[in-house]
Amino acid sequence: MDEEAQWRADAVPHFAKPALCVPHIKANIDVGSFLVVEPRVHNGVDRLLCRLVKTEYLDATPTPTTTLVCNRFHVLRATGTGANLLSRHMDSVEQTAEMIHIDPASVIDIVFVFKQEDIDNLEYVAQGRQDSFVLLTPSPDTNGFFSFPCQSEYFNLSISLSRRIWRDMDTIRRCFRKILCSERMHQSTFAKRRDKVSFSDEAWAYLGRRIDGIAGVTSTGNDSVTVRADYEIGPAMRAIAKRRKLKCSSMSFNGEDGTRAFNALFGESSTLGIREKRPLLDKQERRVGVNDTLSYCSYIGLKFCEGTVYLYVHYRSYVYDTDPSSETGQPLDCPDSQLYRFLCRRSSAVQRLNLYPPNEESDEDSSGNNNNQHEYDADEARELLRDGARLRSGNRNYRVVRSLGEDEHSWVEVILIGDGADPRPELMMRNIALYLRKQYIN
Repeated sequence: MDEEAQWRADAVPHFAKPALCVPHIKANIDVGSFLVVEPRVHNGVDRLLCRLVKTEYLDATPTPTTTLVCNRFHVLRATGTGANLLSRHMDSVEQTAEMIHIDPASVIDIVFVFKQEDIDNLEYVAQGRQDSFVLLTPSPDTNGFFSFPCQSEYFNLSISLSRRIWRDMDTIRRCFRKILCSERMHQSTFAKRRDKVSFSDEAWAYLGRRIDGIAGVTSTGNDSVTVRADYEIGPAMRAIAKRRKLKCSSMSFNGEDGTRAFNALFGESSTLGIREKRPLLDKQERRVGVNDTLSYCSYIGLKFCEGTVYLYVHYRSYVYDTDPSSETGQPLDCPDSQLYRFLCRRSSAVQRLNLYPPNEESDEDSSGNNNNQHEYDADEARELLRDGARLRSGNRNYRVVRSLGEDEHSWVEVILIGDGADPRPELMMRNIALYLRKQYIN
């Protein structure tokens, strides 16, 4: 067995082994779960992402100790994981050959890692979640890649902790999708809705750990009481009504900071909706058009009472319209920054690149703004302008053949593609090619 095959075999989790209790998060971590942990030696790294492979028990005196043996995964920043919009901006991970020993006290929490094809096929909706990552190259071990330990046939329980948490959180996300995409006629510019879903104690505790110290989020412990009436049948078929007290805890998301925190928990589109007819199964996707009514949240409240989460949602409407003077089709008078970013063809955080060469004289308008200013990210260009990348300029599509340099003034060799296209290569400036590449992706 060669060296690579050996470490990949060593990195296969022992799914049949029992879970390990981590006292400070009050949870049993299953073997095969993905964890974020504090490194023993920092070296500028504040946290590590790894997968639990097995546990080792050291029968030392005076007290025995437990060590977690984990396989480390290297985290990459979100730089174009593909042309598909679903996984493109997610942070990606790569499996490494490094095996590390972790003290259970250094475990911060569990995280989720999915294959790229599962994200792109909407098997898991994870874009925008800070606890989710995409695996670009699945590990070719003998048991394949499992996002959740319970997907393995050797797992010793019906469901793992990570799967239960993900399922419950996705239930809340789908409930919000149902509310915000409702076509009810009595909805106005401002509306309030409430609903309830089943939720586990482990998932609620996970949410509580994730919102600790986050701006725009307020939470309460088990200090409130809700009264429920239980109706029972006693001896001789006597009907009895009994008062039952439930301890409840709650969290609320207020303002723009609260909405941003909610999106980091449940996905970046979880607070948005379309009040139009939904697309049919196995039919073409429905795109938003002018005069469509969209929904966005202004306040979110969650209240947990013994296995049930009660949702309180305040949301507003926006009638989609575009700015006729905008070349990129930007929305007009959009009141919500998250909704604005979704409606723009390109991210509102990215400045529009001018197609003039950077060495030309810049023209300043009456306000003193430089019309030829642009931002150029060399790492972004290296990622997006790989050989074979597609570019779009109007109704013309190009394919990158090779790059002739790394700086923004260098050239990229491209060929025109399509029916009857000229196969002879052309030269295009690198910063212009980067702009056209983003146009193609968006």
